[in-house]
Amino acid sequence: MTFEPKFLDKERVKRVDSFLDLVDIAEWYKNYSWNRDTWKSGFPEILKLEIAIGGAAKNNAIDKSHLIQIAEWGRLRDPHRVELTGNLDIPFYDEDTIFEWVERYPGMHLDRLSKVITGFGPTYSTKLLRFAVPSEFGALDTRLVRVFGRGDSKNKKIDFLKLAVQSSNGGSIKTSRDTWPSEYAIWINILRYIAHKLNDSSILCPHPEGFVEAGLREDGIWQCADVEMALFSYATHCIYSGK
Repeated sequence: MTFEPKFLDKERVKRVDSFLDLVDIAEWYKNYSWNRDTWKSGFPEILKLEIAIGGAAKNNAIDKSHLIQIAEWGRLRDPHRVELTGNLDIPFYDEDTIFEWVERYPGMHLDRLSKVITGFGPTYSTKLLRFAVPSEFGALDTRLVRVFGRGDSKNKKIDFLKLAVQSSNGGSIKTSRDTWPSEYAIWINILRYIAHKLNDSSILCPHPEGFVEAGLREDGIWQCADVEMALFSYATHCIYSGK
């Protein structure tokens, strides 16, 4: 799929461009760290989840076990409280082709996920999308909202989103009809725009070899999930360094 600039307004594109002029996205990607997942280690847990959940997504076979794997990876307080109360039937692929809704309406199924999965919340629903189709989705959690949103004046650095968090210490993402899932869709198109811009430049994504060997990435080519990891790394630095 190709990114269409019409999905982002000019003012937001201008903010993203200004941000990109100041940061080294590839370096922030390499600085990403979560549990055992570091660039030096090859992001082993993320690799494992992309293989398992991405494979299930292609067969429309994501089930409760995949949800618990995501919850455990993300350090959800009580992952075994996660329950699938309905049929998780989200067709991401038509054989090897990604369905058009993924590109045009990236927030389309978030409301449905909230109705059929308990104990997950909006953050973990976006993680599910991220692992299902990393080329087209990235997660959105409270760290990212605190830095790239409007809700935490203490840590906000970049005004990309109209989202807020419940408290300055994180809490959860505040959702309302005015901001959710529409702002998540904007977030995805920001990630796509950055990936598109990086791929049109000489800035290569330094993927660990395992992702290329597994066929999950093309060498040096940025995907949405890669950009999100770099921005998460940047947001973490902003929050914990106070800069």
